[in-house]
Amino acid sequence: MPNLKTLFTIGSISSLGVLAGSIIAPIEARYIQSFSDDPIIIGSVFGIGSIFFALLSYRIGRLSDSHGRKRIILIGLAFGIIYAALYSMVLNVFQIYGVKFTWAIAAIATGPVMAAYLQDLLEPFANKGTYFGYVYSVQSISSSVGALAGGYVAATFGLGAPFYLVIAIYVLLFTLALFALPPDRQPSRAENETRINNKKPLTHTLKYIISKPALLFYLSVNTSYGINWGIKAFLWPLVIFEITKSDLITGSIFATMGVVAFVLLPFAGKAVDTFGSYRIVLFELAILGIAGLGLALSGSIMLFWIFAAIYTIGEVLNGPAQAVLLTENVDSEIRGEVMGLDATSDQLLAVLSPFIAGLLITIVGLTTTFLIFMLLFWVSFILGGYMYFKHIRVS
Repeated sequence: MPNLKTLFTIGSISSLGVLAGSIIAPIEARYIQSFSDDPIIIGSVFGIGSIFFALLSYRIGRLSDSHGRKRIILIGLAFGIIYAALYSMVLNVFQIYGVKFTWAIAAIATGPVMAAYLQDLLEPFANKGTYFGYVYSVQSISSSVGALAGGYVAATFGLGAPFYLVIAIYVLLFTLALFALPPDRQPSRAENETRINNKKPLTHTLKYIISKPALLFYLSVNTSYGINWGIKAFLWPLVIFEITKSDLITGSIFATMGVVAFVLLPFAGKAVDTFGSYRIVLFELAILGIAGLGLALSGSIMLFWIFAAIYTIGEVLNGPAQAVLLTENVDSEIRGEVMGLDATSDQLLAVLSPFIAGLLITIVGLTTTFLIFMLLFWVSFILGGYMYFKHIRVS
């Protein structure tokens, strides 16, 4: 059994980090709009944040491998305090571009670096999927609570008020990480000299990934998931509104999916421990593929609602299964780099997929575009199945 105090601390920091981000999410676009009504500029603020995140993830992940996860997490949380404080004081939209740089560092520290820290902790244990499920379950409910709190605080005290709440949360996170996280193992002088003299280029990490069938399996299945995650906030509301002409129904469907995720995540982790990450990933892709077809072809809102709940089951299985797969197949000394590259890939997919979706809508229409994206799950199912039965199961 892992150290429960450390596990609780990691889970608390990552969940509170999600909470802080969710507090800002409902009001950020309107806050930016108070400085500029230009939709291109508003979109560019979000875009520059994603670019900073993608560019910095690999470098910061690599630093966590060489200088210690806790040190990088503390630096990132300090930047989180600076980010929220600066965001509350900006005078024009162009200053927000610089603020997004500090956001990216904070997000990487509480995202991929914290994920690597959790994987390091759980790597030696057999039932790691269960623990991942518990952590992700708390993160799921934290996201919902944060969005509700952000909207309430903004409506009650003004658009700038949520940033002060986020400052308080990051101060709490920094204090918790400083005193509750175990110190990083100090490398010996020989290890330091080896690290300095043997700095590996990015190509070394890419070769490491390509050389491992398990990681190629991960890439083949994670790509479709990342693409569909990127278009969820864009395409889903459009499809639902086309059926119902109701924003309330749209919100209700997303709320249903959040509740399903919170309830099922602990059980999803146990399923991964019981059946193995590879089988669960393939099973998850089949669920997402079937539910995706149902969503794209459903003509009524009740059918869409049902298939959305089924789709959530696939999403729920994805988190613990992929976390266990990476934990078992990535060496600790390079884990930060790999997690950084994974975060970069996810961020790029999340940025590019809405643009591709928008282009497709103009060519083939909304429903066909939605169907095309859902069919990607079956492409991943075929590629992942080939990798598993050809190169993994037989090894």
